[in-house]
Amino acid sequence: MDDTEQGSEEAQHLMRMIIPMAKWWSARQSVYSVRECMELMGGNGYIEDFVMPKLLRDVNVLPIWEGAGNIMVLDMLRASQKSNGLEIIIQQIRESASDSEQYGSLISENLDKLISTWKELEGMKDRDKIEATAKPLFEELILLYQMALMIEEKDDTSKAWINPALQFMASEFDGEIGIEEPISLQEVENLIAWDY
Repeated sequence: MDDTEQGSEEAQHLMRMIIPMAKWWSARQSVYSVRECMELMGGNGYIEDFVMPKLLRDVNVLPIWEGAGNIMVLDMLRASQKSNGLEIIIQQIRESASDSEQYGSLISENLDKLISTWKELEGMKDRDKIEATAKPLFEELILLYQMALMIEEKDDTSKAWINPALQFMASEFDGEIGIEEPISLQEVENLIAWDY
């Protein structure tokens, strides 16, 4: 942000991409985290005498207020088309991958798959397919970028908490990234079960 305020064009491109990424991911994860905390507290996490019900109500405002997940994904899609933010992020991920013996190949392989899928999307005219593919694509990008940032920040002091986080993140990759088919109108109607 400081570099953006100082007029750095690269920082401005990066911020244009990172802001919707951070809004989507943090809003989504905060709802999950608070719900997990409620579960850990058992009955005390549910009753109004404790703070958790208020936190759950408050945290659910984030994905609504910041824009539903699909809206944030569309914003990331626009940002990737109108700025160089995606290219900057990909470069940062590549640099971090080359600095990590343990996770470098995993990051590089998944980044290559992501880039390949992205190139397929760029030539596509079917807006529904593009939008259906964007969400899992950006989920993977965010995960790769988080790993890259952790690798950059890891030192002797932080490795105690960064190593388990990297290990968990590495376990999240399933190798399945590709063009997604949008759900059809008939499938939506079947899910709603109008005739039930």
